Amino acid sequence: MIGSLKERMRFFKIRTVYNAFMISTTFNKQFQPEIISEQNDAMQIDWIDHTSTEDVLVGDTVCITFLPSIYS
Repeated sequence: MIGSLKERMRFFKIRTVYNAFMISTTFNKQFQPEIISEQNDAMQIDWIDHTSTEDVLVGDTVCITFLPSIYS
């Protein structure tokens, strides 16, 4: 696996960056993820259906519960 990686890197003329770890850590320190509150989340999806009576959903029951228009 390492041999094929080295061959591909040689073919595409890709070189390793020796300070890659330092570059990635400084980048991650500078840019923190934005925390979106629940009331302002326009793309929020309710993943849990609280109307089902079963404790555990397995197999096709999951699809039927959450996507009834497709699996009806």
